Amino acid sequence: MKQKKKAAGKPQERTMGQAAMLKKIVKDTYCIVGVGVACLVLFIGMNVALNSVNSKQLQNTMYLDQYRLGSKTLTSDVRSYAVTGNQSYYDAYMKELNEDKNRDIAWEGLKKNGLKQNERSYLQ
Repeated sequence: MKQKKKAAGKPQERTMGQAAMLKKIVKDTYCIVGVGVACLVLFIGMNVALNSVNSKQLQNTMYLDQYRLGSKTLTSDVRSYAVTGNQSYYDAYMKELNEDKNRDIAWEGLKKNGLKQNERSYLQ
């Protein structure tokens, strides 16, 4: 009879062990899902931040190109006027300097995007 009691007790203990194991699996699953969600949120945040930096870099590149073209136009026009004395080169130089102002527009855009002081010294 003692053996029957032991045999009857074992399935009950095994059932409790399975229930505890199931709870542990569920708890571990929740932990894994939580870590996965945290990684996803981190990934999305880093992607947004990287996109912002890339956008700013593209804007700065466009402003630097505008600055370069404005400088090139001014230099070309003043050289051509100095060599030929043709009034049209002088007028083009004054138009770029006073009306188009590509260099000034680019400079303001670069300042707005946070150009640092040591970087500004390269452009002046």
